[in-house]
Amino acid sequence: MTVIQLDERHQLELVPVQPEMADEIFAVIDGDRAHIGEFLTFVALSKTVDFTREYLVRQKELAEPGKALAFVIRKERKIIGTIEFHRLNTIDHRAEMGYWLASDYTRQGIMTAAVKAMCAYGFATLDLHQINILADVDNAGSNAVIQKTGFQFLVTRPEYSYRNGRYHDMNEYYLLAK
Repeated sequence: MTVIQLDERHQLELVPVQPEMADEIFAVIDGDRAHIGEFLTFVALSKTVDFTREYLVRQKELAEPGKALAFVIRKERKIIGTIEFHRLNTIDHRAEMGYWLASDYTRQGIMTAAVKAMCAYGFATLDLHQINILADVDNAGSNAVIQKTGFQFLVTRPEYSYRNGRYHDMNEYYLLAK
């Protein structure tokens, strides 16, 4: 199991998701629905621990053929968010990244460190050439993290995501291996 250390002093690490983490992940999502669900569609669907467990089983199944790779973000061994490569394409050497972080841990540089670590892992270990991220145009925090970590703006995709009863524009960014 690959564990990626972000900050040993603060015990920040990325750990591959496992189905047995479902209870803890669901508790974080359920306890912070307003924050996490403001910009992410999956939160409205995550109504039970069983749904979360099924999602984690699918993630594990996708990881085996190299189609996705998901990690929990832990601080002092407590799960505080997730970060993942989905739409992982090993033929074209590219992936799309997604992430979320509990509100108590935002604005501390944690997600910036996690994104940098995932990019380094993707380029060095998975041999990716390009990583893309989509962020709601109104999600100032996520757009700031993306820009701070060196991603370049590509395009605004109009009405690209349907959430909370309406369509939302999404900014798309990319980062190329150096």
